[in-house]
This record gives sequence, structure tokens and C-alpha cells, in this order.
Amino acid sequence: MNTLVVGSDPALKATFHSRRYGSDGWLDSYEVDLDAIDFRASVKVQNPGYGHPPAQLFNEMAANWRGWQGKKSWVAMDGELEIEATADAIGHVTLKITIPGYESMQLWSAQARLLLEAGQLERLAEDAEIFFAKRDA
Repeated sequence: MNTLVVGSDPALKATFHSRRYGSDGWLDSYEVDLDAIDFRASVKVQNPGYGHPPAQLFNEMAANWRGWQGKKSWVAMDGELEIEATADAIGHVTLKITIPGYESMQLWSAQARLLLEAGQLERLAEDAEIFFAKRDA
């Protein structure tokens, strides 16, 4: 799997792509695009071996597909990408994906709110496990 697409609305989605691996086979970095009509924001996300990719968040969401209280969140080790998930009582999950801008300059930022159905969570978690997995030697 070369890409991981999050969101079922073709007018608004997040695409994880362009994986780069270290010599040990672990994922070093990847890119994320937020796409909407007439808009795109992109960021390269570092994935150090001592951190954890967002697959853990997607697995947690799938395990709690009936919903949860409050927010579940994930932030890249260097802060270049943030994901926050909330659920309602009728099976909808809202993912807020934020590219907060770069370092202290904060000249721009981008944010997308993607609506997911509870029935999509298991497949999303499975796809995320594949996308973020160690590359076979």
C-alpha cells in the first residue's frame, strides 16, 4: 500500500504518502496532503524510531467503534502534524487533522475536519497498520 487515504468525501480528504525508509527498514518519514476543493496543504512528517505513528490512534478508534467520551489525539514527535478524534452517540467520528505551521514562525497553518462512520474505523486501522509497517528486507 503506497498511500493511506482518510475520509470518504471526495471533496475533503487526507492522504498519507511518499514513505521513506531507513537502512534498518523502519519508516523514517512520510508526507501528508490535506485536499479540499481549490485547496491543498502538505507537510513532511518525521517518524523517528522511538516515536509512534498515528496507526496507534486509528487502532484505538477502531477498538472503541461504539464511541468514546472526550478526545483521542496524536501529535507527531516534531509537532508537524496533529490528529484529534471525537465521537458522537450515533456512530460518527470527526477527525481534526492540523498542520500547525513551521516552528516558531507560524506563518500559516491548515486544518481539515473529516467525518467518518464507525463502520469505516476497522478498515482504516488495518490500512494504517500496513502503511506504517516496517519494510521487509
